[in-house]
Amino acid sequence: SDVCSSDLGFGVASCLLCSWLALRIGALDEEGLPMHLFARLPGYLLWLFREIINSNIATGKIILSGSADPEMFSVDAHQTTAAGVANYANSITLTPGTITMLMRGDVLHVHTMSQFLEDDLLQGAIERKVAEVFEPETLRRRRGK
Repeated sequence: SDVCSSDLGFGVASCLLCSWLALRIGALDEEGLPMHLFARLPGYLLWLFREIINSNIATGKIILSGSADPEMFSVDAHQTTAAGVANYANSITLTPGTITMLMRGDVLHVHTMSQFLEDDLLQGAIERKVAEVFEPETLRRRRGK
C-alpha cells in the first residue's frame, strides 16, 4: 500500500488541529505534557523491562514447581501526584505474578502469587524507581529526612 500525499496532508492537518485544541484547553501545562520526564523515562523503561523479565522467570519457576502461595496485602503509595500513584500501581501490575487490584487514596491492595513476590515488592524498589522518574523532588525530601 502506497502512502499518497493526501494521507500525509491529512496526518499533518490532524496533528495541527489536535495541538491547537490542546493549547486552547490548557492541556500543555506541566501535568498534561510533562516534558521534564522525557530525559528520565528511557532509564525507567529499561529498568521496568528488566524487572518484567526477572519476574517472568520467578513466576515461571513458581508455576512449574507448584509452589504458588497466593497472597493479598496492602502497600502505601508515598507519591504525591495522581500520575505518580497511577504509575506505581501500573508498574506493580506490569510485573508478572503481581496485580494491583484496588487503589483507595494512597493505599494499594495487591495480589501476588507468592510470599517471595510480596517481599520483593515491600522492599520498595518499584516505588523508589517510580519516584525517581515521576516525583524526584518528593524523593529528595524523603531522603533528606
